[in-house]
Amino acid sequence: MMRTTFFKGLVGLLTFGLPSLALAGGPDLSDAPGDPLIWGGENVQTCAWPTAVHVSNGGGWCTGTLIHPQVVVYAAHCGANNTRVRFGETYNSARVVQPDNCMTNPGYTNPSNDWAFCVLPEPMDIPVTPAVMGCEQNMIQNGSSVAVVGFGNNTGNSGSGTKRWGMTTLSQLTWANNTVRVGGGGSATVCSGDSGGPIFVQYPDTSWHALGIASVKYSDTCDSAQGQHSLIAGAIPWIEQASGMDVTPCHDAQGNWDPGPLCRDFSTTGANPVGAWNDWCAGTPAIGWSETCGPGFDQSAETNPPTVSITSPGDQAYYDTAPQTLAIEIDAQDDSGYIEYVQLEIDGMLLPDQDVVAPWRFSSVTFPQGTYTLRAFAEDAWGNTAYSAPVTIGIGEDPAGTSGGETTEGGEETTDGGETTDGGEESDVGTDTGLDTGLTTGETSGGFGDEGGDPSGCACGVDGRERGGWALFGLGLLGLARTRRRANLGS
Repeated sequence: MMRTTFFKGLVGLLTFGLPSLALAGGPDLSDAPGDPLIWGGENVQTCAWPTAVHVSNGGGWCTGTLIHPQVVVYAAHCGANNTRVRFGETYNSARVVQPDNCMTNPGYTNPSNDWAFCVLPEPMDIPVTPAVMGCEQNMIQNGSSVAVVGFGNNTGNSGSGTKRWGMTTLSQLTWANNTVRVGGGGSATVCSGDSGGPIFVQYPDTSWHALGIASVKYSDTCDSAQGQHSLIAGAIPWIEQASGMDVTPCHDAQGNWDPGPLCRDFSTTGANPVGAWNDWCAGTPAIGWSETCGPGFDQSAETNPPTVSITSPGDQAYYDTAPQTLAIEIDAQDDSGYIEYVQLEIDGMLLPDQDVVAPWRFSSVTFPQGTYTLRAFAEDAWGNTAYSAPVTIGIGEDPAGTSGGETTEGGEETTDGGETTDGGEESDVGTDTGLDTGLTTGETSGGFGDEGGDPSGCACGVDGRERGGWALFGLGLLGLARTRRRANLGS
């Protein structure tokens, strides 16, 4: 007869009243990372299984899965307060993301609905592993070979913090009850700390998809006993309603084939190492358009260019103090309903940073004194492109030449209101003064970067990768707050 046993969390026991089985939850956090394993598994190499992430909060340590560029799913019994998500192979070396919000299923009672998610502040620049949905469920049956991945313990309640994986088999698959078991018979299975972690299934097109969320273990130790997962497909309607995100790019929430422009670029890397985390595993292989249950979205390709315009600042806008820090706001629309990315052009130079997040906005662009012509550039899913009408602005000099003042070579301007000089008093419209280079790096995501570092200030980008401004004809530097990611947000 099995004992009712619960693994220790950070602040007490994870006691959720599930008799005769142990939650595969968080271990004692006082344990230093040692040699943890998915039971019967092996080490994960650099950038292998990149969408399996470490999830930590006041309730303990768990594992999660990136099923959408901005959404991580994990187990409700792991909790949702003060959560951090870590991308990498070990707890200590991971890239840390502070989610915008996390939520546990308010109806959670047992492994069939052990669902939680976090919404990240920016989309991740790695191919995702979306949930198994719709007709894809027909590819999976009892006895199917699958991979399990997690940051859990090796033995007892010790040794968590390193990502491990193993191949195993499914049993007792019940779509109606949203549950499946893994392991048994000496094959790889889960242990404490693997809670929330994925079952990965590989499709015939070689892409990997996420089937389950690790919930419980039918034993009180790290051994070959089976673990039970909650099926992600059952959680999709709740996740989409609660998060406001469309996390099924190829289906509707009921599992009907309905491919959109994000029904592509799904990870094929599996256990194979690719690149390094300092560039977010650049080069991770992915499929093209998915066609698992019908024609791909590319079959609806069209040739009409998008429409794009700069909505702020307005044409002929004049700012009497230099340098001046502005937010450039852009409207972009397309017949397909999808804009691949938007860029900003200044005086004929198309700047490298690309915004893929609607509403389109380049925050904290700092201009030295001068007159500038701005245009926005947009590309849709099919490669159709368009430029906006030009917008001319003046920084410290009127673009229409009617300010009544005279601008000298040294940057001093005499106006009806008096004298303003570079490095002078900051204006009430957001001037950033006293900058030798004319650079401010703009906003950060508020959570990206290596934990313990300062995510704000110079040379910090939205995703923790070092990035400064861009040279512009010797006039100064422009700090932009976006970088390209092949992703779209929301539903």
